[in-house]
Amino acid sequence: MEFKTKHNIGDYVWCNIYNGIKVKVTAIHIIATRSGVTIEYSVMWNGGAWSRMENELFSTEEELLKSL
Repeated sequence: MEFKTKHNIGDYVWCNIYNGIKVKVTAIHIIATRSGVTIEYSVMWNGGAWSRMENELFSTEEELLKSL
């Protein structure tokens, strides 16, 4: 089984934490169940770590702003 992710480990992406910050992807978690596939990312910023769903991360600041 193959999965295609929008971002890769080591990528810097934009997230709406604190009204929009650039974070680094540190891990990717793929959860496959009978009802579908969920892709979750672990991201770090300023010493903190969060988990975010793929639809909460954006490749550019412009993409993030358009989503708001």
